[in-house]
Amino acid sequence: MLWCLQDVRRAVQIIRAYAVGWSINPHDVGVVGFSAGGSVASLAGVHWLPGNPDAKDPLNRFNTRPNFLVLGYPVISMMPAVTHMGSQNNLLGKHPAFDMERYVSSVLNVTALTPPTFICYAHDDATVNH
Repeated sequence: MLWCLQDVRRAVQIIRAYAVGWSINPHDVGVVGFSAGGSVASLAGVHWLPGNPDAKDPLNRFNTRPNFLVLGYPVISMMPAVTHMGSQNNLLGKHPAFDMERYVSSVLNVTALTPPTFICYAHDDATVNH
């Protein structure tokens, strides 16, 4: 799951690096994801990296913080009392470390710097707790 987060972070950096040439506002880059993709998108919003102006790799000079998130029926907690255990088993394995459960529980990592987020889910979804 964490390699997916690295991919999203890198995508944000690439978009920002080429934004002018692509006629994109580099300060209006969002991440959208559904289901497992929504989980990864939520992680991008809470575990983003600041840019490093001295980085050898020019892409690493750009921060990875999305400016907004759109999450469709994401799993935003991997804590056993709340999560859909099938999702936890598929994404983290049968016996993940508590620190990993907490790290990938986006709901526990929200700060004032977390991007504005729209979350949608179906009230009659019987698979996942809401």
